[in-house]
Amino acid sequence: MMKMEKRQKATQEAQKTLAILDALEPLEVHPQFRVRLMERIERENSASGWLNAGSSAGMTYRFAFIVLLIIVNVGSALVVFFNTTEQRAPLFSDMRTTISDDYSSPTFAYYEQPAAYSSDTETMETRTP
Repeated sequence: MMKMEKRQKATQEAQKTLAILDALEPLEVHPQFRVRLMERIERENSASGWLNAGSSAGMTYRFAFIVLLIIVNVGSALVVFFNTTEQRAPLFSDMRTTISDDYSSPTFAYYEQPAAYSSDTETMETRTP
């Protein structure tokens, strides 16, 4: 029920707005309006700089940039496709020896190697009282 009333009210408001717009008189445009507008646009374009979107210099730089991008893309594709070196995944045994070599060196050791103490090498029989 509420939706129907809201919809009818919105329709009535829209019809009132359209009636007001229809009642407006058309505006009179000065005969030289288009000429003045185009002159102003031309002045602003010429004053805006040398890399204008509509100028031929701007289009030349854009075209040169696109050509450069295409050359770089084609060159990188050729390098990838004509690469003759065979790349293979490392074997598990190679990785294992590399990892064990890397972390077993004294450089990465947290503790220094314990020194052999005389008490560790002596046995109960070899001790002197």
